[in-house]
Amino acid sequence: MPFVSATPPPNMPSGTTIFQRAENAWHAQALPKYVEFTTFSAQISDDPIRVIIRTADGKAFAETIPPSSRQKPVKFPGVDLEGPGHSQLGFCVTDLHCTGVLGADPFGGGFAGGGTYRTIAAVRAFSIPYVITDTQYLDFDGTPAYDLKLEPKTDPLRFRMREIVIDASTYHVWKMIYAEPANAKRELVYGFGPVADMWYLRQTCDAVPVEYTGLAVPACTPDVAMMWDYSFPDAVPDDDFVAADQPAKTLVIVADPG
Repeated sequence: MPFVSATPPPNMPSGTTIFQRAENAWHAQALPKYVEFTTFSAQISDDPIRVIIRTADGKAFAETIPPSSRQKPVKFPGVDLEGPGHSQLGFCVTDLHCTGVLGADPFGGGFAGGGTYRTIAAVRAFSIPYVITDTQYLDFDGTPAYDLKLEPKTDPLRFRMREIVIDASTYHVWKMIYAEPANAKRELVYGFGPVADMWYLRQTCDAVPVEYTGLAVPACTPDVAMMWDYSFPDAVPDDDFVAADQPAKTLVIVADPG
């Protein structure tokens, strides 16, 4: 179901409050030590790739999944992951540090309780490197959501988030939308949702801005990279996260190589 405009409640929080609550929800959740899923990275293969992320430092291991058992998979140890157009995969919590879905922790938190889960950060006030220019109330198949339009305070090439859609009840992020500097008629959309006990990245796509579609949020083109078949290994060899090349290769998660 699409997002559609709805009548806002009389007590709707300010855009700044919504953004800060979403950041707190983002950083308060715990991640497993390893997150594994299947997706696409067209820069390396037309075939799906299996990705394992080590959330302690955000390093990843990727391996192609050939269509035939007679073909050998290609392995990419110790890679760095980015989104389409090399965009950031998450909140820029200060003017100097962006944290993504990969587990990077600018506050230096360790493992919580010595178990297999780590807490990204405690609830606190985060820096907002954006000016919130508009706040809309949306309905997503009966679920209320906030849609914030953003402009960067500094460096529009580094701080490229232009819109964020946030669940009005849980303050989890449904969508993060980034500018595409190379093409003003396209935007880069990250879709999030429930994955096991987490709220996590589910897809990336190349999208058409609302001024060209009339929709409430940008519409994905067929250039979509879905994430599926998630698992959470207890252990992965450290060598899988040691880069074969220096500097480490960057893999861009998107279906369209262009």
